[in-house]
Amino acid sequence: MECLNKRLENLIEDLKFKNKDLTQNKIETQKLLSRNEQTLFSKVLKLSTFCDSIRKMCNDMEQYIERTPNVPSYLLTVNKKLNSMVEEEELWNEFKIQFENIRPDFFDTLKNLAPNLSVNDLKHCAYIVSNLKSKEVALLINVSPRSVETTRYRIKKKLGLQRENNLYDMLREI
Repeated sequence: MECLNKRLENLIEDLKFKNKDLTQNKIETQKLLSRNEQTLFSKVLKLSTFCDSIRKMCNDMEQYIERTPNVPSYLLTVNKKLNSMVEEEELWNEFKIQFENIRPDFFDTLKNLAPNLSVNDLKHCAYIVSNLKSKEVALLINVSPRSVETTRYRIKKKLGLQRENNLYDMLREI
């Protein structure tokens, strides 16, 4: 009997040690995930700023083209190439690939919870779960912060969340 008790005590100590190790691994994994999300969004914000600059250059060129007769075809070609570089859908697809590397089942799970979510809603959910503030999202997608807040409100309704429910917390659970 004493031998059995000693063996049980050893097993309990071993389990405590393994549990502590698993808890530490979980914390490290969560920190790594958070850093990856921050890096992803930092790159997306930089890319967005880059694309906004290109759009501004394209608008300036288009104004010049409208005012100037006999515009060189080279300038028209450059303008067309620059415009094609900043296609929003392409940026979203690249972002989505990177996001799914970090959170593989996020979009599928979300669509199962609320099939009526639009692509725009899914984008906003990704921004929310990555802890981007409304002003940061507004800058990223070139809309007003109020528009971002309105979209978040509509997403909550589509997900069936009550006023007191936190959208961020719900999305982090996915």
